[in-house]
Amino acid sequence: MHSELNNLRSTTTYISRFSISLVAFIVASSVMAETPGGRVDGPDELASGNLLLRAQTPAYVNYAHHNFANYRNHATPYADHPRAYYGAMGDQLVTGYEIFSWTENRGLDEEYGSAIYKDINVFRPIFDHVMVGRDGYGDWGYSLIVADDLIARFTPLTLSKAAFHGVRLDAHLPRLQFSLLGSRFERPWHWTEIPTPWMVENVHLADTSTMMLGARAQTEIGALKLGLNGANLHVYQSSQPDNSLKGVIRPTYPRISWLGVRFSDDSPMDGKGGAVVQDLKIIINGEERPDITSHVIQHNSLVKTAVGTISSATGEFRPLSYRGRSGLSFYADYLYRIQHEQGLDVSRNTNTELLVDTFEMKPLGAVFEADGEDWVIALYDLREVPVIEQIEIEALVGNDYRIDVFFLTLLPGRAKDEARRWTTSSWINRLRAPGNIQDLTNLKRVRFSFGETTGLFTYSADAEFTAGNLEVKAEYARAAQFSRYPSYDGETPVFHEAPHAVEHATAYFINANRRFERGLAGGELFALNPGYRTRMFSRRDGPSNGEYVGVGRSGMFTVDLVEDNDDGDQMSENGHRAIGTPTHGGDLNGVFLNQDVDNDGIPDTNRNFNGTPDWDEPFFMFDVDPNEYAYGLDRNNNDEPDPREDDGNADYPYDADQRGFHLFAQFNATDHWSASIGHYQASQIAGPGRNHVSYSLLTYRRQGVGKMRRLVFENNLRRVKDNIQDPYVSNKQRPTLGLYFDYRGYEAVRGAIQQALIFRGASTQTDFLLYQNSVVNETNLETDLRLLPRLELDQRFRVRFNWQQESNLPGGISQRQRRLDYWTAISRATYTWHLGRLMVRPRLKLMLLRLVDQHADRLPGGKYNSRRLISEYRIIPILLASYPIMPRTDLKLGLQGFGPAPYRVKDQVDKSRSFEQRIGFLTVTNRSLYFGYDLHTTIGLERNRRNFDAPLRKTSNVDTWSFFVRALIGFTEYGRAI
Repeated sequence: MHSELNNLRSTTTYISRFSISLVAFIVASSVMAETPGGRVDGPDELASGNLLLRAQTPAYVNYAHHNFANYRNHATPYADHPRAYYGAMGDQLVTGYEIFSWTENRGLDEEYGSAIYKDINVFRPIFDHVMVGRDGYGDWGYSLIVADDLIARFTPLTLSKAAFHGVRLDAHLPRLQFSLLGSRFERPWHWTEIPTPWMVENVHLADTSTMMLGARAQTEIGALKLGLNGANLHVYQSSQPDNSLKGVIRPTYPRISWLGVRFSDDSPMDGKGGAVVQDLKIIINGEERPDITSHVIQHNSLVKTAVGTISSATGEFRPLSYRGRSGLSFYADYLYRIQHEQGLDVSRNTNTELLVDTFEMKPLGAVFEADGEDWVIALYDLREVPVIEQIEIEALVGNDYRIDVFFLTLLPGRAKDEARRWTTSSWINRLRAPGNIQDLTNLKRVRFSFGETTGLFTYSADAEFTAGNLEVKAEYARAAQFSRYPSYDGETPVFHEAPHAVEHATAYFINANRRFERGLAGGELFALNPGYRTRMFSRRDGPSNGEYVGVGRSGMFTVDLVEDNDDGDQMSENGHRAIGTPTHGGDLNGVFLNQDVDNDGIPDTNRNFNGTPDWDEPFFMFDVDPNEYAYGLDRNNNDEPDPREDDGNADYPYDADQRGFHLFAQFNATDHWSASIGHYQASQIAGPGRNHVSYSLLTYRRQGVGKMRRLVFENNLRRVKDNIQDPYVSNKQRPTLGLYFDYRGYEAVRGAIQQALIFRGASTQTDFLLYQNSVVNETNLETDLRLLPRLELDQRFRVRFNWQQESNLPGGISQRQRRLDYWTAISRATYTWHLGRLMVRPRLKLMLLRLVDQHADRLPGGKYNSRRLISEYRIIPILLASYPIMPRTDLKLGLQGFGPAPYRVKDQVDKSRSFEQRIGFLTVTNRSLYFGYDLHTTIGLERNRRNFDAPLRKTSNVDTWSFFVRALIGFTEYGRAI
């Protein structure tokens, strides 16, 4: 008891002393706080006391008289809190969010050494795919740009891209300007929701990828502007050493089992003077290998496959379609033909008799010839060669030869038939004979290597000189393409041991013109060698979801340094995607060259973007004409006006595989009259074609002369010798008529790209070479009249006479003398009549199109009968009426074809296209302001009747009623506000 009392006293004494000390500390602290000069550093060590057991929770807030407040540290569109970001040396940069980062590591033996991060939910809607940091002082300045679909153009021979995505640095110094740019072409952004191993929280990882780098430096010395350009594409593997700008082979590249070499005629249209081949050799790792025998097969390229099965019931042969895209090798036929020659039974998989007759085995040591459509194929079995670092083929060749290679790789699985065991590459061109030699004067021994493309360089120097009335532009460029053989040691890839092979090619141009008081004179000199390339083929590595678009089923995709973008918009024609679009195809908004007269950004030929050309749509067709009616200079003589031609080729300043010159002069007699003369010669470097033209132009242009608001007259007289095929992409109203020459299936559109434009039915049109030896005169007349205040008349007339000269053309084609006449005529008339608030507008359009062969049939006495190849006319009567029934509501009526005056199409050659149509619209349209927007609401009724003349086309007749409701919203600053 005494002990417990002592303990209690001790405890009481301790508590009393602690309490006194605590009170003294509080008083002293208060005194210090109140004493001048006293301060407390840092935050409070102890929180204010809370004697309640209840936890503090957020309280109710009434916003009736207070502005609404978001959470602390919250910034739209982010839902989380910002954090501090530090530089590489520990310095704090900013408190906020990360939007973009790109990291490249090399040789770290990691799974992924390349990483791109984009906060796409912010980068896309807030910054519109572009972020720019810039600074400057005086004459010094720079901009650092991170963007998707960024314009990247140096020169038309080195770099011209409309959809570049990556990083760009532009700097401006007092006497120097330069640009640096870089891009990783595969998996550059996130659009797929499918989980992938290379995407972790919006970080896009890549071990193997394709990179593009570019640089341009420009300086001005007085009137002279000089530029140096360079662009590079290369494949890299970030987690391994041996990376360079020459590129590496992707680690998933399969082992090549068979190598094929094709010898063919580079000018198959003439049917003679093709490749002559003998003394074939294969060199492996620098040593000739006579033990690897070549199997030589000759056949016509237009034959059908002999691979398939024979029905046991009917005995009918059923061929197997295994070749895929047109033009691939008959690899299964070749392998079965070799097996049959070796004594194996291949009857279960082929029509053996057809196989032997179609694919002829040739003896070794013989002289092989490939004329016209014939191919000579040499195949080499590489499966027993343990290590291959380099392969070269050597042969004695002559005449007009073309040499291509292909290879076969084994597919995984246990397929027993040759068609399913292998996958084949496309043809890879290695050599072409210059010109069209047919007498063996170019017989020589050639040697070339084979490998996978790993890198591509383009570099050039350009100059521009302007002094007074003299202007000179020039550029000299070189391209270097690097390749490597995919070397294996047994089943182990040893790609880094294979040496790089390189191919060089050049391109150049120089043009100058000098202006005088009454005209100008100038000239051009150019050459683009056939080996000059700005496109690199590559193959994907790993998963395909979200990779760079353009990846085909074969795993191959293309990357272009110079794109095909004839209309100059943000989407190229050869497959680059629009912003945020995960699809591959042609230009997604169509190619409408020089068809936007009002410059509103909407093509005049498809103003409603509905997939149908306006010239085929009711009411729209009054103002729009097809290209067949359009006039323009046609320098390549393919009957498509150059200003409207979508050629399907990279946008080089001159055509590839051509060299030549152009001289011209223009004299302005008055302010309205001008006369021009010129001569140009373009010849194919590897091919036999040439385009030689002497021309004259007489032009008269005038505006605002009384009731004549516009008058345009032009006459073009030219002497033409052109046998270079120039296909183009177009939307034709009728099938192209191949009436003039038979090319026996030759790939006339080789190199042209089949576009998928916004118009349904767009396709590649063939150049039928109607001007191989011709005298051509073409006249165009356009008038715009206002005879009465309310009467508008628009007339267009065009006629072309093509006098084809009797001659023996290159390639052994004989041309007889004849004249082809091409006529087009368009007349438009509009009258506007007002009666009070009622507006009535009748319109009439007449169209005539005709192509006539004036020397179709020879008659006794040396006379000829003419024959119409194309002959059609259209009569388009239109009646429009509008009446405002309320301040913001209009009643409108539209009739195209009515009563005894239908919309009439009469085709006198293809009568199945002739028809009559009557179509009417009745609409009620309201236009109102709605929350600051311009709101249009339309309710309408449509009646459509169309009847074809031909009884066999009765099933195509149309008799429909339609009811529709439509609402549109716009912005008052872009249109009329009510």
